[in-house]
Amino acid sequence: MGSLQGRRILIVEDDFFQAEDLARALEEAGATVEGPAGSLAEALDLVTRLPHLDHAILDVTLRRARVDAVADILRRRAVPFCFLTGAEPARLVRRYGVAVFAKPAATEAIIAHLAGDQPAPSRASRSAPSSALPAGGSSGKRP
Repeated sequence: MGSLQGRRILIVEDDFFQAEDLARALEEAGATVEGPAGSLAEALDLVTRLPHLDHAILDVTLRRARVDAVADILRRRAVPFCFLTGAEPARLVRRYGVAVFAKPAATEAIIAHLAGDQPAPSRASRSAPSSALPAGGSSGKRP
């Protein structure tokens, strides 16, 4: 599995256990984790306040609120991102052209994608992104 040494990665996920598992795996791979942000307000705060991010992992829906505004800010800032979703990824791929991981996604597949070790297949699976086209909470630290 690839190394994420020195990379700052934002996690936007409202499922506490999934966010913690993902954060722990990213840290073990060497990343500095920002968040997790569990609400749209937290995500917007972090994405606008943090001066540098190398990548972001976005749950598509946070407490019934869609994260499109966060994705749009990341795109304007040229921060690569990918999505986690339990929904159909086709709309996301068309709109953003980024990797979309179907939940429950294997953390190993996400880390491999972030490290550039895994090309994405053309369709969604439970452990691989559906597309890997180039991508355009609280204090920001976990307790």
